[in-house]
Amino acid sequence: MSDWQNAAYSHRPFGAGDWLRVLWRGGLLGALVYLCLALLLAIRLIERPLFGLARPWTPHITQFVCRSAFVILRMGYSQRGAPMQHPGAV
Repeated sequence: MSDWQNAAYSHRPFGAGDWLRVLWRGGLLGALVYLCLALLLAIRLIERPLFGLARPWTPHITQFVCRSAFVILRMGYSQRGAPMQHPGAV
């Protein structure tokens, strides 16, 4: 019986193109996160006095950043079911 913890892990070493891809995607992801964070904090300055803790706009910025990260990292995304019509964690 084989043990997955003792199995040899083999992969090809990163080449120049791989490192360029890492730098490109990492730079894009970092820029996206920090620019949208600045936008989110600026909007919260307006949103808090007007709506209190309700925050109707900033959750959409968070969703945009997360979904854009999937695109940048070339990860798949699928959604099933209807969105919740009331506040909740899921």
